[in-house]
Amino acid sequence: MKKTIRLFLILVILILAGLILLGGGFGTDRTTQLNKGEVTIFAHKGESEHHVANSFPAIERSKKLGFKAIEIDINSTSDGKLILFHDDTCNRLLGIDEKIRNVNWDSIKNKKLWFDWRPTSYSIVSLEQFLNKLDDSTLIYLDIKAPTKVMADSLVDILVKFKTHKNILIANSNLLFLTYMKWNLPSIKTVLEGFDRGKEWVYYLIPKNFKPNFYACYLKYTDQEHMQFFQQNDLLKNYIIYGVDSSNISRVYELGIQNIILDYTDTLGSLEAIH
Repeated sequence: MKKTIRLFLILVILILAGLILLGGGFGTDRTTQLNKGEVTIFAHKGESEHHVANSFPAIERSKKLGFKAIEIDINSTSDGKLILFHDDTCNRLLGIDEKIRNVNWDSIKNKKLWFDWRPTSYSIVSLEQFLNKLDDSTLIYLDIKAPTKVMADSLVDILVKFKTHKNILIANSNLLFLTYMKWNLPSIKTVLEGFDRGKEWVYYLIPKNFKPNFYACYLKYTDQEHMQFFQQNDLLKNYIIYGVDSSNISRVYELGIQNIILDYTDTLGSLEAIH
């Protein structure tokens, strides 16, 4: 029994050592920044006050408002089609009593999206359709919902095909998913979501080559002590905040945060005024 335990521990140590070596040790790469280190404001799900979130009209409206960066949610159908879709069920956005992962692409691609519980005139968008219309000047934050290995493989294939990954951030709270993405596409930029106060220690355990390029946190879980961590590690320009709207954006600037995912509403006025 003792010999078995000893062999198991040796195996674990060898695996960890291998991961550390492959990961380039525990250093830090601080070269990646958004918008050359200037203030970056993402339109959360596009302009979703008057349009269906993650739809072409919401995306186009956010661009007209002056947004150069957009946050988009990515989900998957039962047959592996990656789509712009926030919810895990189809009730609110498609009027179907089913989970999105249980329906196939052909059954929903022509259905009209719902807004305020009524059908609109536009349909759901696939990731390929979205990237096909994407211009080089727009920065895209892809929030991956319910990630799997199959989703990761499909995502890598699509990004390589469209050659757009230089303008795209891949975001999720699953560090293994982000590491797998970096392993398969080292040039991809990743965002570790849910990096709230109290989780700072995780940063020091991630090997350099697998470290996320950015760290995202919900505003209500941020405080001065959390901000000190980013300041001390020279990571303020790699910090992204979400859960921001007209009621709390002033606090964001008080904290010195410059990368913001914003729920835009008309009450905020022009984007220039927000900056």
